[in-house]
Amino acid sequence: MNKWFYLNILVLILAIWQGIKDSPTFLSLPIIFGIVGLLAILLNWNMHSLFSEIRREKKRERKIKIAKIARKIMPYHMTIGLMALLLITIHVSLIFTEYAFNWQHTKMVSGLLALLALFAQVISGWMRRRRATGKRRRVHLRLGFVLFFSIVVHILL
Repeated sequence: MNKWFYLNILVLILAIWQGIKDSPTFLSLPIIFGIVGLLAILLNWNMHSLFSEIRREKKRERKIKIAKIARKIMPYHMTIGLMALLLITIHVSLIFTEYAFNWQHTKMVSGLLALLALFAQVISGWMRRRRATGKRRRVHLRLGFVLFFSIVVHILL
């Protein structure tokens, strides 16, 4: 598989580890919503992994096999993205009710920036669905990178 697939698994394991380590009650409800939302985001981000694998692969039969998998997953891409947005929004609201928002708390600020990146990602995906152009595809892909790395920063803080 592609390096992004393995990186996604590593990020998910890191998020679960941080959730267990930081939460005194093993996994609290906000953390569970955050991890399930992250799982949905990473599932969608694996589309990039599949398309990268198709471009990298040299054997035609393998390219066709991967393309068929991507074709089966693609109809659910938007639904999974909206579900991720909903889950992460619930995560944020639960965190804000449990802890008051504070600009000096770097984890909250990084989470807010990751949420803004997620909103931008969903909007760019919606615009791309309405009218697909090369520029919108590149914007959606680059916002995916921004979202991925902002989530990693949020998890590591």
